[in-house]
Amino acid sequence: MANEAQAACEFSGGKNCSMTVFGALAEQVGLDKDTAERIAAGFGGGVGCGSVCGCVTGALMALGMKYADFKTGDDPRAEAFYAKREALFSAFRAKYGTICCERMLGLNPSIPAHKALIKQRGLRSSVCEKAIRDTLRLMERLLRD
Repeated sequence: MANEAQAACEFSGGKNCSMTVFGALAEQVGLDKDTAERIAAGFGGGVGCGSVCGCVTGALMALGMKYADFKTGDDPRAEAFYAKREALFSAFRAKYGTICCERMLGLNPSIPAHKALIKQRGLRSSVCEKAIRDTLRLMERLLRD
């Protein structure tokens, strides 16, 4: 089980959302934390451009490590993986209305002026940290099955 409090602390210490989520889930999916964080480093802030939320990309990497042991899309195991992916997307959208970083924040973190506003308004804490905690709770269920 991922430690939400530890993940939140690491995020507030400067790690990005994707690193934080995938790093917190790493051991559960057979990776060491350092490797997971390095893999996820480029995915924070909506893949660096306000696109898909880093919590979602970090969670997708964990799902891939655990369930994507197939070579082609017509493998029966692919269907199970894609169902997990859709469950992640559906739950995240139900909670936040989107899986898009920019829509969640109302600002694009890749734009310097927006990044300053995100910091000024405390959105990393009020939006991003909450999304990290919610994602880790959701992943606890998705990785258990």
